[in-house]
Amino acid sequence: MISPFRRCIAIVATVAVCLGGAAVAGAAPVSFSTVPVSGWSTNGPVRAVLIVGDTVYAGGDFTQVRGPGGSPVVNRARLAAWDIRTGALRTGFAADANGRVSALASDGSRLFVGGDFTSIKGVSRSRLAAVDPVSGNVNTAWSANATAIVYGLRVAGTRLYAAGAFKKVGASTRNGIAAVATANGAVDATFNPNANAAVHAVTTSPDGATVYLAGDFTTGGTSSRQIGRAHV
Repeated sequence: MISPFRRCIAIVATVAVCLGGAAVAGAAPVSFSTVPVSGWSTNGPVRAVLIVGDTVYAGGDFTQVRGPGGSPVVNRARLAAWDIRTGALRTGFAADANGRVSALASDGSRLFVGGDFTSIKGVSRSRLAAVDPVSGNVNTAWSANATAIVYGLRVAGTRLYAAGAFKKVGASTRNGIAAVATANGAVDATFNPNANAAVHAVTTSPDGATVYLAGDFTTGGTSSRQIGRAHV
């Protein structure tokens, strides 16, 4: 029996083309298996997963990752990376965080990390950081410290949207949602929906013109209790 996903990373060899439990008309039948491919696991909950190219990143509350069958055991604090094709641990990637990692995003050249940490790979970063996707080294030219946990991240063009329970990002007052530059973390002065409670998720329309938010708020952007949108 597979332990719940909150406790492990599992690759399941499952491919299906369906909608509402029924096959899509005209779709070719695809065989699949629900048996997991033997792979690595973690010793604590996984909160975020992101695929960038041929690498899959996982963030959460774990402190170790374990190979198939439980060996080898490798120390990785709350953030790790694997080869998406072989499942092998990316041993060259290390970006240990001292607190929960709950959100991941990327613009292709940087891996953005959000959560409840105050340092990552020994560098002071409060709940938001940018790291090199190959080595995990912190981008020291990028800074956007948040005052409380970051729950969600979304990249759209040259902007990184961050959602959470914070009240400030950098030196700017931002309640629950902020936009910062992907290049350096500078807060976007033109975007401030000002949610009145935590924002737990953020996404954008395909053209990036509208930002969608979900959380505990009742006002913020154009809201309809716990879900809202903000125009860019």
